[in-house]
Amino acid sequence: TLAELRTTIERDDAGLALDLDAWTVDPLEGPVVEALNLEALQPVRTPDEASALVRRWRALGPWLDQHVANLRRGLADGRVAVRTPIDKAIDVVDGALAASTDESPLLAPGRVAHDAWTAADLDRFRRDLGAAVADDVLPAFARLRGFLADEILPRARSDDEPGIARLPGGE
Repeated sequence: TLAELRTTIERDDAGLALDLDAWTVDPLEGPVVEALNLEALQPVRTPDEASALVRRWRALGPWLDQHVANLRRGLADGRVAVRTPIDKAIDVVDGALAASTDESPLLAPGRVAHDAWTAADLDRFRRDLGAAVADDVLPAFARLRGFLADEILPRARSDDEPGIARLPGGE
């Protein structure tokens, strides 16, 4: 356990030193995928937990905007990802934006029956959840998509230039 903790701390310290958040575009475990997977991590057994989930969904917009700010900072320093993961990340965002209410994992918690809840609590949760997705999450996805397509992709490194060593200061 101690060895695992040390390894984790060393890896995290190295990641901080490399400022990976300023240039990494990850279509497999990046912010959009993390956001889409959140519903599986937060239980919604009570109306209080439902309110907490809605607050978390509302916080996704600013969190995604911070991701854009981090990437913009890296771009200003000449640090940018290679093209293929950027293309794939745009595809992930496009899929999230195109998902219908029946398909979106962001709205999945609202599709669950809660027989022990009052009708008013369930209606409020579904309404608030839908509003959080429509007003906060999807616009942030759209802003991220625009940024990736319009600002990052045109300056992406060639797929022939992968790796940290190819970045300014990467050696």
